Amino acid sequence: MSKPDSPAGTCQQCGTDYLPRRRDQKYCSSECRHRAQHPLRKGPKWQRRRSRGEGTILSNGYVKTMKNGVRKFAHIWQMEEHLGRELYPDENVHHINGVRHDNRLENLALWSTRQPSGQAVEDKVAWAREILKLYGDLHPEEDKK
Repeated sequence: MSKPDSPAGTCQQCGTDYLPRRRDQKYCSSECRHRAQHPLRKGPKWQRRRSRGEGTILSNGYVKTMKNGVRKFAHIWQMEEHLGRELYPDENVHHINGVRHDNRLENLALWSTRQPSGQAVEDKVAWAREILKLYGDLHPEEDKK
């Protein structure tokens, strides 16, 4: 005895008729289900290709790009280009508005994790001199006021 065919369903995403495998099935494929559940994303769940040269948005929201055969996060490339050098090991780039794919320079802040080794005044002064020597005068226009 064969099982009677289930009534055909209509995909809520693309409108195609299909034969559901489960009673509560709403979509004809996992691709349509994903598109319905993530309307702003295009492509596979874990990444979305941007236009040529803009990189890939990863599942964690960061954009990764490749330049000269080296793959890095786009916010790091942007800051390094602005500084004219690579980041120091104790530096990182922070997204001010928290949006990880917003890599405009005005949304990026350079952070340093360097800290003084002790709390003695002499140690703090030595550390401050080291920081000034490393970064120089970042805002010379403020000194003129």
